[in-house]
Order: sequence, then structure tokens, then C-alpha cells
Amino acid sequence: MNLKELKEIFRLVEKTDFTEVEVVRGDFRIRIERGKISGTNSEPITTSLVHPNVHVGTHKAPAMSPSSEELTIQEGKPVSKAETESGQFVTSPFVGTFYRAPSPDVDPYVQVGQVIKKGQVLCIIEAMKLMNEIESDFDGKLVEIYSENGQPVEFGEKLFKIEPI
Repeated sequence: MNLKELKEIFRLVEKTDFTEVEVVRGDFRIRIERGKISGTNSEPITTSLVHPNVHVGTHKAPAMSPSSEELTIQEGKPVSKAETESGQFVTSPFVGTFYRAPSPDVDPYVQVGQVIKKGQVLCIIEAMKLMNEIESDFDGKLVEIYSENGQPVEFGEKLFKIEPI
């Protein structure tokens, strides 16, 4: 994919109502997300960048890992999420399907209000027929679950909010 093709994709996204587009061509992958407003109108528009470096050509796509801090764009300057929201967030490390329990006939791994320990399994994300256990990176109390069982999740999407105790 060359620069001219990339610019055309940006123009198309800008002229449509799409909020996100992902283009995969061989080993090259680019994902474009427009700012999203969630909740009330008073919240800032957030935007995420899948990978800070855009490689043009037939390079192998770099392994992506979730960012430890999302950025919020507010009046033209970046402000970390930590400054706008309290608590710690567990985010999806990749695109997949969110499951709260290892099978439909057993209890979920965690419930809101439960005390969570670092390393404790919180959910499963199925990606490409592989079941990946997602563990907590923090100790604390689970105060919010953002995804519904069986629903698709995106890379970097918030899954859980944990407040330190």
C-alpha cells in the first residue's frame, strides 16, 4: 500500500459516517478510528491509535500490545485518562469475543463488587478460535464491567474498572 492509497482511505473515511475502518492487505494492516462520544455530551471525544508508526510497503505488521494509558484529546492537548477518570482499567489486548465464564453453564469468573487480586482471571476473549484468559493487572474492587457476555470487543476497549482498596 502506498501513500496515495492511504490518503484516499483517509478522504473516504472523512466523507462518510464511518467511525472506524480497518484495511488488511497481506502483512500490512492499518486501522483508522474517528473520535467517539460515549455517555453524555459533556465527555471529551476520545481517539485511539492502534500503532504509533505507520509502515508503508510489505513489511511484517508489528505485534500490537495494549497501551497502558489511553489518551483523551481535549481542546487540542492530550490528557491521560488517569487525569479524567478514577480507577484502573483492564482493556482488551486484541479484537475478539468477550466471555464472562469458561462455559455457558458455570458462574462468571468475577462479579461487580468482588475483590480482585493481581493475576486473577477476569474473562475470556476468543480470537481466531483460541480462548485467551484475561487476567487482572491490579488488586482492588471490581466496580464496573463494560462488555456483555458474547459481544465482540475491539483492541484497547475497556472491559473492567477496578478501584484500589
